[in-house]
Amino acid sequence: MGVAGTWITVKGLDRGELLRRLDLVETANTFSLLEEWVPRGTYGGVATLESGRELFISRQHEVTSEIAQRVSIGVQLIMCLIEEHVMYSESYSFTDGVLDWHLFHHRPETGKEVVVKGNPPASLRKALTEAEELDRTRGRADFHFEVPFQVAESIDGFDPLGDPLPFDGMLTIVERKGRGGILKWLKGSF
Repeated sequence: MGVAGTWITVKGLDRGELLRRLDLVETANTFSLLEEWVPRGTYGGVATLESGRELFISRQHEVTSEIAQRVSIGVQLIMCLIEEHVMYSESYSFTDGVLDWHLFHHRPETGKEVVVKGNPPASLRKALTEAEELDRTRGRADFHFEVPFQVAESIDGFDPLGDPLPFDGMLTIVERKGRGGILKWLKGSF
């Protein structure tokens, strides 16, 4: 089945402010990535990464690049979307509401390529080189799929397909605050 969802990491916002900007509230319940990406029936979860960045993960794709851009006002934000079962991945970086870079991969649309916009970090070159080498030596797979979130990981330290043990029980479940939830962001009500 695979991972399907969205995550955001931010540097420069505490968890309370991140949740306020996303119009979410923490619950008293936690979950583990050892069991599943985000438990069914929940909106998402939050945690603090070893890098000090705040992490929000969701199985929903309601968090758009426009919302991420608005959340990034005054901070640096990384956002990734992944649909592992169809080999779709995307990552963005915004700083103070401005797009730094955007990476996109979806094999039916891009082949084995990663579409690049803006000025991504130097880790992109390394990730592309490794993907090309794996494609050449192992073939029959799409190693470029991982490039967008590998570049994000080089900044925030979060690997959605990596070892979930560090997150065992540390993700706190979040819920929408009220009607409309984060869709209010599209209307600019923050």
